[in-house]
Amino acid sequence: SSNDCILGSLMLSVLVRTTIKNLNIPLKNLNMRRNTLLGCIIREGKTIIPRGDDVLLAGDTALVATIKRQIARLEDIFAK
Repeated sequence: SSNDCILGSLMLSVLVRTTIKNLNIPLKNLNMRRNTLLGCIIREGKTIIPRGDDVLLAGDTALVATIKRQIARLEDIFAK
């Protein structure tokens, strides 16, 4: 994953692995942490601007923007 600071925020490029709990669940049914944005999903070379009915699949790349620095893995963007 790459980390670039942009105006105090952190942009992460994260490979979605088969081990995350939130695979195949519509994004509208997931709770994202405050100050975190799933900017796009890259799947098989195509860019998806995520909407509520989109899901994360193993092998996707998720681009995540956050001002929190406690993001070590993709699971960390979801509220508990």
